[in-house]
Amino acid sequence: MQILASITPLDPASGSRVTLRASSADNRQMLALNSVRWVPAIVRRPSISDELFDGNFTGVINDGGATIDLAMFGLKRQDANAATYRYAGAAVTIYHGNIGDAWPWTVAFTGIVDTFTNDAERLSLRLKVNTAPFGVPVLTATYAGTGGKEGGADLKFKVKPWCFGAASNVEPVLIDVTNNVYQVSAYGPINGVTACYERAASFGASYGNYTTYALLVAASIPPGRWATCLAEGMIRLGAPAAGLITADVEGDKPSTFLRKTGEIINRICTNAGIASGSIDSTSLNGLDTALTTLLTGDGYINLYLTEQTTVMEIAQRLARPCNAAAGVHPRTGKLYVCRTAAIGTSVLTLNAQGRKKPADPGVLACVEQDVSPPYWRIEMQGQRSWRVHSASEIAFTADLVEVGDYAGGTTYREGNIATNQGGRWLYINPVASAGNAPPTLPTTSNSYWSSLTLPVDYSAVAGTKPPTNADNTAASQIVVTVPTLVEYDADYLGVIPGTTSNLVGNVSIRVSRGGTSIKTDTGTTYAITVNGGITGAVVDNTTGSGTKGDISGITFSGNTASIDCVVTVGGVAQPRVTINFAKRLAAAPAPGGGSNPKLKSTSGFALGTGATSYTVLVAPMTVTIATGESLYATAPLDYEISGTTTASRTCTAKWQYSVAGANSWSDFPSSPIYGSLAYSDYFINSSEGWAGAIQGYIAMTQTKPTPGVGDWDVRVIAFQSTSGRTMTFYGSATIEAKV
Repeated sequence: MQILASITPLDPASGSRVTLRASSADNRQMLALNSVRWVPAIVRRPSISDELFDGNFTGVINDGGATIDLAMFGLKRQDANAATYRYAGAAVTIYHGNIGDAWPWTVAFTGIVDTFTNDAERLSLRLKVNTAPFGVPVLTATYAGTGGKEGGADLKFKVKPWCFGAASNVEPVLIDVTNNVYQVSAYGPINGVTACYERAASFGASYGNYTTYALLVAASIPPGRWATCLAEGMIRLGAPAAGLITADVEGDKPSTFLRKTGEIINRICTNAGIASGSIDSTSLNGLDTALTTLLTGDGYINLYLTEQTTVMEIAQRLARPCNAAAGVHPRTGKLYVCRTAAIGTSVLTLNAQGRKKPADPGVLACVEQDVSPPYWRIEMQGQRSWRVHSASEIAFTADLVEVGDYAGGTTYREGNIATNQGGRWLYINPVASAGNAPPTLPTTSNSYWSSLTLPVDYSAVAGTKPPTNADNTAASQIVVTVPTLVEYDADYLGVIPGTTSNLVGNVSIRVSRGGTSIKTDTGTTYAITVNGGITGAVVDNTTGSGTKGDISGITFSGNTASIDCVVTVGGVAQPRVTINFAKRLAAAPAPGGGSNPKLKSTSGFALGTGATSYTVLVAPMTVTIATGESLYATAPLDYEISGTTTASRTCTAKWQYSVAGANSWSDFPSSPIYGSLAYSDYFINSSEGWAGAIQGYIAMTQTKPTPGVGDWDVRVIAFQSTSGRTMTFYGSATIEAKV
C-alpha cells in the first residue's frame, strides 16, 4: 500500500493558497495520477486516530487526528517557495492505494493542519478533522424588535425559540404585548399545541387555528380562551395573562412531524446552512432505526431551544442519551453519529504475569484504573417538563409555603407543604388543624393531606449497592407495546368500507414482564385519553377478562387521531405510549354520466351585491337513490369579496333536498353552516401596513341519511352578512348517493 497527500498552504506573498502533492514512492505511475504532478516527499507514513469511546460513557467522540512527515527538499522540487508558505489551517487530504490502481484512490483522512514544525528540511504536520463548519449557531433567527410578530424593543436581537417533538410545559416568548401573542417555535410550521396553561391551570380546548399572524391577531377570541397560528408557531390569548403561561407543544413540522433524534439533528444542520454532503444521513437514519427497532421503542424525543448553542454541541447532546456519540468523521469530514456496542462473543486473554500462550498478546505494563459508576446510578429522565413552576407561579386556593418536617402539635393551614415519611405533602383542608397526620404510604391522600413527592431510598442510592426498590434484572423489566400507527382504507369522504358509522375493530395494548405476558393480570390496569378524531373508545379493565387491555368502541370520526395509553402495574404507572390512527383516503371519483347518476359536481358560483337573504348559490343537481343509500354533500369553498376599500363579509349556507321536480325543499341536518370573515383589504398595523384581500372559508359537509328510493334534487342556498359587495366562490360542490 502506498500513500498520497495533498496540502494547501497559504502563500503570504499572493494571499492565496497553493496545492502541494506528495507521494510515498518514487514511481512513475503514482507520480502522474489524476493527471497532476506528485513528488516523492513522504518520509514517514501517516498515523491516523479516531476515538469513539473513552470508557466513561461521556458520549463525546474526540476529534480525529493524524500525523505525517514530509521532506521539504522534495516539496521544493514541486514549488521552490514551499518553505516560505504558512501551513497552519491548510486543508489536507490523505489517500491510500496500491501501485497500478486507477484514480481515484481511497480517502484515508481529510482535515486541516493543527500545528507544524520544519526542522532540518523535515516538515512534520499534526492534523485534525475540520469541525469549523459545525460550530455555527443552531438558532439562526432573531427578533427585529420592530413590533408585531418581530417583538418589541426588549426582544431586539434575541434568538427565536425552536421546539421539536411533543414537549410538555414549555414557556413561550411573549412577542406582542398588545394582542397577547406568544411564540413557541419560529422556524416553520409546528404540528400542534395540545394544551395551554396559566399558572399551571388549563385554559381548555383551543378556540381554533389561523393560517397567518395577521388572521390570528384579527380573530375575536373570548377572554379565557386561546387560539393558534401553527404555520408560525404562535399562540394568542383572549385576554392579557394574569400569571405564567406555559403550553404543551407538538413542535417542528417542515413537512412531517419530526420526533426522532437523527431526523432532528439533520433538520438543525440543514437550517444552519450545512451542505447535505457534509452530513452523514446514513448514520443519522441508522440511529433512528436502532432506537425504534433494536431497542423496542418509538425513539421519540422532545427538545425546546431558547438559548444559543452550536450544531456540534446540540448533536453531541442529543446523541448522548441514545448511547451514541456525535463527531466529524476523519475520512469523509461529515458529521456522523455512532453507537458503541460489543459485537460477537470472542474472548481476548491478557496475562499480566509475564507468561502467555503463543496466541495471546503479551502484557508490557499493568495499572489498575478507576471504574465508571454502576449503571443503576445513572440518572434516567423521561417526558421532561420544560418549565418547573415555583410555588408563586401555581394557581392554588392558598399561598404555598414550605414548613419543614411534619409535627403533630403544629397547626397547619391550606397550602402548607410538610415533609413526612421521606416525601412532601400538601395540606388541602380549608380548615386549619393540628394532629391530623398524612396517611401512611402507600396511601397518598386523605381529607387533610395529598402527596406531592414520593420518598426515595437515599441511603441506598448514596451507598455502593443498588437501592432496595431498584429493578435490576431483565426478568423484571416491564414492557408496554402498542401499534404506533393504525391505518384504515377509506373512500374520499372518509367512510371506512364495511363499517357502521366508521366503527372499527378493537386495538390491543400488550404488557409483559421479562418476556411473559401480564396483560390480563389483576395488578395490571389501563387508562386511555382520546386526542380528538375518535369517539366512544373504552378500555377493558375487568379483572379476569380475556380481553383486558383491549380498546373497543372506536368510532373513527376524523381522518387522523391518537389515543394516549398509561398502564399501571402493581401501583406503578409506566411511561405513556401513544397509538396513532390515520385514514388512507381514496381519490374522489369522476362525475357520473347519464341523466341521474350517483355523483354530480359543479363549480363557479357567486352571490350578488344584494344577496342578504337566502339565495340559490348552487343550482339543483339530480341524483338517484337506491335502497339503503344516503345523500353525501361536500363543498369546501373559499370566497372573496369585491372592491378595494376596506370591507368584511361572512357567508351562511345550507344544503337542501327535494323529490326531483317537486321544488319542495328540506334542509340537510346540522344546518346552517357559517363561514369565516373575508376582507377586501386588511390593515395589519402601522409597521406592516395593508395585507391585501383575505379570503373567507366555509366547509359545507353534510349528510342526509336514507331520504328514500328515487330521484332527488339537491342544491345550496346562501347569503352574505352585508349588502354592497359581490361574493365569489372557489372550489367545487359535490353530491353523491351511496350507502
